[in-house]
Amino acid sequence: MLLARVEEYAERVLRPAALKTDRDGVPEKTVRDLRALGLLEPLGGDDERRVHEILAGACLNTWLVWAQHARVVKLVPRSDILLGVAVSDVRRLPCGHVTAERDGDGWVFDGTVSWVSGWGLNEALVVAGVTGDRTVVTGLVPVGPGLTGTPLALAAAGGSRTARVRLDRVRAESVLDVTPLDEWLRADAAGTADAKPHHFGLARTVLRELAAEPAARQVAETWAPRVERLRQRAYAGGEVAERLRVRVEIGEVLSTLTRALVVVRAGRGLALDDTAQLHARSALFLLVQAQTTAVREAQLGSTQTAGE
Repeated sequence: MLLARVEEYAERVLRPAALKTDRDGVPEKTVRDLRALGLLEPLGGDDERRVHEILAGACLNTWLVWAQHARVVKLVPRSDILLGVAVSDVRRLPCGHVTAERDGDGWVFDGTVSWVSGWGLNEALVVAGVTGDRTVVTGLVPVGPGLTGTPLALAAAGGSRTARVRLDRVRAESVLDVTPLDEWLRADAAGTADAKPHHFGLARTVLRELAAEPAARQVAETWAPRVERLRQRAYAGGEVAERLRVRVEIGEVLSTLTRALVVVRAGRGLALDDTAQLHARSALFLLVQAQTTAVREAQLGSTQTAGE
């Protein structure tokens, strides 16, 4: 029932508005709709995976705002608000990270978060800061005094309300996790190696649009089985090296398929009212989203090998 409701909503509301959302930003009404659908509640298993696919395929901007919340809602003892995530700057240590400092019986965060999606819609952020003794403290910070957001002008996912956010010695409302830095980085590296459901949601949409173009129907038919094989490999898990190979490959496949969609639509595919250019920019975004050093090295290595 949940998946049927989400799919109906995505087709009726999100997909037709995807170009407008990319231009104007995810509206507050969408958050209310997601709440009414039950998508601010913790999900799990196959249902959560399919929701990622459905939302990303219909509107990548909406997916990105929701995905931040879905990633952390299991850590927070409330699901009535939309959460934002501010944890990736831990990867930038020793420069550019948020610090965490003991303050009496609590913790204070200070620094600039380079990337928060859903800014203006989020009511609280899950923030990760690093202490002087190389411990990562993750806490819940209400959006309010002490937080200043500067919207980022992005060429892709421009409607995701992504901002750079300054935290000026903001006190955590609650502490969600305390983990040694090395352990945190290992877990982060393992999680970011994966090809994720949103890759396959976007791929399915592009294949669908290619199949609707008579000149590209055979292209869609040729590539669809490869996308499905990659999806099965991604969801099978396995060693980090294998998961990383799948992530690199699906990124290359998305680049190829979105390029084909632009090609088949010719000049009109570059118009801002055409989804071909939207999907091409979305594919570029997914190449760098959640990109660690290991992911970047694998991507560049694959590109180098292809040119030899």
